[in-house]
Amino acid sequence: MAKKIKKHFLEIIQRLKGKGFIEIILSTTLVKAIMFLSAMLLPRFLPRQDYGTLSYAETMINYYLMLTGLGLSQATMKFCTSETDPQKKNSIFGSTLVIGTAFNALAAIVFFCIILVSQFEIPDTRRLTLSMIGIPFLSFIFQDFQFYLRAHFENKKYALISVIYTFLYVGTQIALAVLVGVYGVVFARYLAYPICIVLCIYFSRKLFSFRFRWLPAKEIKRILLFSITLLMGSFFSLAVLNNETLFIGNYFKDPETIANFKVSTFFIQICVFFADAIAVFIVPYFAKNINRKKWLFVNFKKIYFYTMMLMTAVVVFLAVTSKWIVLLIWGDQYLSSTKLVRVLLVAAWCQTTLRSVPMNVLAFIGEEKYTVAVHIITCIMHAGVDYLLFRYFGESSIGFGLIFAYALSGLAMTAKAWRKLKRDAVAEAVT
Repeated sequence: MAKKIKKHFLEIIQRLKGKGFIEIILSTTLVKAIMFLSAMLLPRFLPRQDYGTLSYAETMINYYLMLTGLGLSQATMKFCTSETDPQKKNSIFGSTLVIGTAFNALAAIVFFCIILVSQFEIPDTRRLTLSMIGIPFLSFIFQDFQFYLRAHFENKKYALISVIYTFLYVGTQIALAVLVGVYGVVFARYLAYPICIVLCIYFSRKLFSFRFRWLPAKEIKRILLFSITLLMGSFFSLAVLNNETLFIGNYFKDPETIANFKVSTFFIQICVFFADAIAVFIVPYFAKNINRKKWLFVNFKKIYFYTMMLMTAVVVFLAVTSKWIVLLIWGDQYLSSTKLVRVLLVAAWCQTTLRSVPMNVLAFIGEEKYTVAVHIITCIMHAGVDYLLFRYFGESSIGFGLIFAYALSGLAMTAKAWRKLKRDAVAEAVT
């Protein structure tokens, strides 16, 4: 019996390895480990005040990043994956790249004007934010090429470029943070993106030509409708955590409080890493098997269950060891954040078990509008809950609004995905 289980397990590993899953997991692990190492070291190389200001400025630029390219990189993944004609794939990618880049150029001008006239509670935020204004522009081009490689199931190339980008970004970030200070961290991104974009162009040279045929207006409209709908859901989903940082900065007006919160969110990032690795792998296969209803329902249940088991183990381990991790990595100055870390780990569990899998699956089975509605309602409710918690309970209530938002939206999306997939599977069996 044991030999059969071992043989079956090895067969699964070999099949996954052949499809590039192992490369994605290893590269994602390496990327997250390096980025986390960078995040661990950065607070040690920057004064706590500067690190808090940088975190607040990044919160501002994140709103622009969440809108970058109108979400067209996601459309590249969906429509290129399901398309079999190479020339049509080329046209889809070329169209998303041009439209998304044009939108980013316009958005950069608008965002620049908004930052100039805005009032900031934290000193030096305006200048630091303006210095980052070109990052979303480069980020979209890089991400769109990466997703195009994924749409062709070029998992090994995708993994390699991700690792190269991470080494470039982290290496230059730490070096320039030591030599230049907080602005060196910003400049590091401007160095890493262009190099990796050139690599993306090189690796996709046989898959893409800049002499592409422009898509018909009807096709472009369909792609834009999908991407904008998905973008709205993604924006309001990511805005919850971003808003939490913004509310903390505006309400408490203390860079050190922001720094404590930012350090604590690294534990959320650890948890999200596992969920993201699963999502990166499953999304193209769900898109490819979009018409196999029973397959979708069976595999959704499996992935949901395995993700929940994995994340429960990860969260419990991090909660038990959080005090020693904080002390070892960031030292005594951040030891006061231990309680907040454990609160955010509960939020991370809700995010990675209740939300991650159903959110990705719903987007690819035609339920984008539902996820958008859930995200918008959750985002509005989270703002109200945070306001009441901060007003009546102060700093001790930081993070509880996130638990509320992630649990509420996660349960709503899990219920919807389960009902929808089960109903479609039953209908397919009958016909």
